Amino acid sequence: MTSTPCWTAITSCAAGARTASRPPRRCNAWASPSRFRSIRRASSMFDTVIHGGTLLTPAGPLDADLAIAEGKIAAIGADLAGIELIDAAGLYVLPGAVDPHVHLDMPVGETRSSDDWRSGTLAAACGGTTTVIDFVEPAPGQPLLEALRARIRQAEGQAVIDFALHMTLTDDNERTLAQLPGLVRAGCTSFKTYFTYPGFRVSDGQFLNILAAAKAAGGLVLLHAENDAILSHLTAQLLAAGRSAPEFHAAARPAIAEGEAIQRAMA
Repeated sequence: MTSTPCWTAITSCAAGARTASRPPRRCNAWASPSRFRSIRRASSMFDTVIHGGTLLTPAGPLDADLAIAEGKIAAIGADLAGIELIDAAGLYVLPGAVDPHVHLDMPVGETRSSDDWRSGTLAAACGGTTTVIDFVEPAPGQPLLEALRARIRQAEGQAVIDFALHMTLTDDNERTLAQLPGLVRAGCTSFKTYFTYPGFRVSDGQFLNILAAAKAAGGLVLLHAENDAILSHLTAQLLAAGRSAPEFHAAARPAIAEGEAIQRAMA
C-alpha cells in the first residue's frame, strides 16, 4: 500500500499512461555518487536499467542510464547492463512525485468525488505522480482496521500507481486511540483531524490526546486547520444576505481563520 520515491519516464500524458500500465519499480533510497560506483564495480548486471533518457537531477539534466538493483537506485552512468531494459529514448526520467492529499471515489456531502481510483490515478501518472495518499473515513463505531481494509479493497485492482491512506479520527475515546498501534503496524501511519465540520471537528483537548496517542504509536497527525466559529459566523452572514454562489466560498474562509487554528495547534 505504501510507497517510497521511484523514477518514471514521461514526456506526455500518453507516455505517462504507458508507465501506469506497469508501475515503476520502487526505489527505497537515494545513493550517493560513491555508492553508485561501489555497486557498479560489484556487479556488471543490474535488475533494471532505464536506458537512453534524460535524467532530471538536482544538478540539472543529464543524458545517462539509470540502474536499479534490489529495488534501489544503484548507478547512473553510460551503457549500463540490466536484466530488464526500459527504453527511455526521447523521454525525461525524473523522480516520481508523491501527492499526499487526494479524494478518489469518496462521498462528499450529497455527491461523490469526480474521479474514481482508476481515472484519478491514471491522471496522476500522466503528470509524473507515482504515489497518491487518500483518506479513510470510518463509519461511526466501525473498527478502524476494518475501515482501512475496506478502503484498500476499493482501490486494489483499480489504482494504476502506488497508493497509501490517512486514517480520519473524529474522537479521542479510549477504544479509538487503542487501535492506533495496530493501524501503524498495518502500514497506516498518518491520522487526519479537523478543527471544523460537524461530525469531524475535535476539540483542543481531543486534539492533544490524539497527538499523544499517535506519537506513542509512531504515527503522524494531519490537521484541517480552520477556526470553526469564524467559518460558521461568516457563512451564516453570507447566507442571510443571499450570497450562496461558489464565488463567496473564499469570503467565508478568511486567512485569519486558518492562521488562528494553526497557531492553536502549535501552541
